[in-house]
Amino acid sequence: MRFHITRLWPWAPHNSPRILMHGHHNTLFSFYRTAAGIQARLTFIPTGKPEEERALRAALIQDVTDLLPRSEAREAFSKARLAANTKRESLQRITDEYLAALDAVRAQLTSLQEAGRSLEGCDLYHGAYILHHQAYLAARDAYTKSQAKLHKAWEQYDAAEPKARDAEETFQHGFDVDAFHRQHCHPHCPWDGKTIFAKGVSVDVLES
Repeated sequence: MRFHITRLWPWAPHNSPRILMHGHHNTLFSFYRTAAGIQARLTFIPTGKPEEERALRAALIQDVTDLLPRSEAREAFSKARLAANTKRESLQRITDEYLAALDAVRAQLTSLQEAGRSLEGCDLYHGAYILHHQAYLAARDAYTKSQAKLHKAWEQYDAAEPKARDAEETFQHGFDVDAFHRQHCHPHCPWDGKTIFAKGVSVDVLES
């Protein structure tokens, strides 16, 4: 059984922050930057999650953005979560760049070492080896810069994420979360404050 998500999704603005209830098994609310983020989550669950969990997840997940109370605390939470998610996305991109730079410097070092062995004693040794060495130095410089950039990205994310979690806690303390959950979720939802799998992963738990 699917609840509000089917009803709300067609009207969800594509560039507005959205909130899922039971978007993940171990948290009540999940924050998404856009409706497209929710769609990506909905698409992932039927294919990327263990098959035995899929029906229960699909029965409980729903977009509650338009159902949650509006307040200054919610707006603060939205801004803080957006900021943290942006830092996380940046961190992922910079991590990918760092790993690519690491692969490149390793490849250039191998090439330099091979050139040293193969050109030794050759008349062209000096000039050719210098070219390989220059390429290696350039790759090493790019790697060093990417390493510093990654370190800064981690610092920024580590600063933003706790603020988002604190803002979320403040928001949730501003209304009766349990009452909201009882009103808008399945009457036999197995959520115990920690996970939806408290009684097992099968959708059959909704019948008890």
